[in-house]
Amino acid sequence: MKTNLLLSLFLLATFTLPAQDKNFDLSRYKTPEYKRHELTSTFSLSGSRSTFEQQEASGNLWLDAVDFEKSQFHTAAELQYQFNFNSRKKVTFISATLTPNYQSKKDKEGPNTTKSTDAQLHLQFSGNQDYYLQEDKFFLTVAPSIFYSTHKDKLTSNSNTNKTTNNNYVLQLGLGGGYGRIEPISDYWQAYYILQSLEKDGLLNRELTDDDIFEFAQTATKLKNKRFFDYRIRKIAELEALDSLLHKQELVTESTISYFTTMNDYWSFASVPDRYAGRKLTATVSPHYSHNMQKNNDTDQWENDLTLLIAQLNYRCVRPINLYWDRIFNLNLSEKIRLSDEDLGYPSNILNLSSSIGWNYTPNFRTIARFGVGYYGIEEPKYSATEEEQKYWKNTLALNGSISYYLSPQLQINGQLQAYYSDKPMRTSYLTQDNSIRLSLNLGFSYAIF
Repeated sequence: MKTNLLLSLFLLATFTLPAQDKNFDLSRYKTPEYKRHELTSTFSLSGSRSTFEQQEASGNLWLDAVDFEKSQFHTAAELQYQFNFNSRKKVTFISATLTPNYQSKKDKEGPNTTKSTDAQLHLQFSGNQDYYLQEDKFFLTVAPSIFYSTHKDKLTSNSNTNKTTNNNYVLQLGLGGGYGRIEPISDYWQAYYILQSLEKDGLLNRELTDDDIFEFAQTATKLKNKRFFDYRIRKIAELEALDSLLHKQELVTESTISYFTTMNDYWSFASVPDRYAGRKLTATVSPHYSHNMQKNNDTDQWENDLTLLIAQLNYRCVRPINLYWDRIFNLNLSEKIRLSDEDLGYPSNILNLSSSIGWNYTPNFRTIARFGVGYYGIEEPKYSATEEEQKYWKNTLALNGSISYYLSPQLQINGQLQAYYSDKPMRTSYLTQDNSIRLSLNLGFSYAIF
């Protein structure tokens, strides 16, 4: 355990030294005060059905063919509300999510039929507020979280029916403080990119200054956080405001077609990834309470309560190496201590240590590539017949890479490759899985209908 901690501290010292920004220092940007409300909804629907016959031989005789039928249907929806408030004194984030989903399955093998339905509803509310005692330095933080879920299963096999209802409540309140701040700098980078492109094409009247870029970025941040219900009206208002600013700065005196197409392309048809700069160390202590109730066939009922105390130390450092490269380092140490006296099969405490280093490459508004390596260590219980709780330390290494290419305002192509290795097998009270290298590859398109 000590070796793993020293290794993480070495990585912390090695990879978080000040970067040399050769072209333009993105980390100087400070976002203006803004509020943003977002309400998003998603809906998915899927299903499948297959029928076939299967005939088996017994010795020299062929048995009668058996009819098989398999079908399933799944639908899910999500409604999410998010609120962001940013000022030099306070940073607030609130999220509320409602997620219902329903699934049904049918398996038929000859005269035997099994049907199952699964209905779930999840409701989650979470928030986080950092209150700065000294600007961009010392802060206090509070992070409440409430979660409720209900889960109803029904399984019918021929004439037998089994019903299960499960309700779960989770309450958690994180309290703590820390030092530092992570600043969003995407608007600053986009402002530099737009103005440099206009200057390169000879569309500006004079040479750019840092103040010009900073003022453009501040205006961009405020525009992006205004609410419009009509996308067309929003883009017209944004372009008019940016054009007015450039005329005010005397960077532009004539709005030519070349100037307009360049501005419109880099503003309206750009996929600007989230980029950040800064360092932040946070320490929190979170009381955690959960209540789980399960009922079978409306008669048998089982309940349990779990009370934990979660202590967590988190350090995050994001450094823009230059205009196109970012370096991200994370270190997290947490301890979950069980306070409840009931024997729930939950270990008395769990220690976690994780660390990662990664790089993001954003050469333009069309492409973003991410590469990283991570370490995850956990002190897991050994399930055995003895009453005394035993533990072992499990190490996992992860490599990951992804790339996204922006084809249009609606269409993007995404690819992701991940590899994991654990030095010890995964064990639970009912499952043992050998340690091995796991690879996953995903390639797909994402399309926004509206």
